[in-house]
Amino acid sequence: MAYKILALLISFAMLIVKIYEEMRRRARMMAKKEELEKKKKRKRKKNAKKKEKESA
Repeated sequence: MAYKILALLISFAMLIVKIYEEMRRRARMMAKKEELEKKKKRKRKKNAKKKEKESA
């Protein structure tokens, strides 16, 4: 009986660890996406400034 309870606890702990790792992985991916979007916005601003200078 004790082995069954111990096995359940271990499997539950492993499940929690997997969920935690998945959440961390998704958070990292979202952070990377946001970083890329920021870079794109910066490039757009720089390109817009260059075009303004050239047209002026």
